Amino acid sequence: ALGPPVILAYAFPDIFLRALEEAGLLGGVSLYGILPAISVLSLRRSSLEDADVQATMPGRLGGGDAVLIALVIVSSALVLPEIRNLL
Repeated sequence: ALGPPVILAYAFPDIFLRALEEAGLLGGVSLYGILPAISVLSLRRSSLEDADVQATMPGRLGGGDAVLIALVIVSSALVLPEIRNLL
């Protein structure tokens, strides 16, 4: 189990740093920027459609949907150039 990573580390010493760099930006921004905003937007849309069930959201973000959409746009602007560099 330890052999392949050690062989790769000796053959390509910079590969792990590059992988950590790419995973950090792509994973962090999508995990903490894009997915929560899309989830909250979806929850708000579903609670508007279902009038019987009112979803309570403690700690609502001020600014409404505009701030959430701006968060998705800014996060996507950070991620898209990195994805383009990978391709």
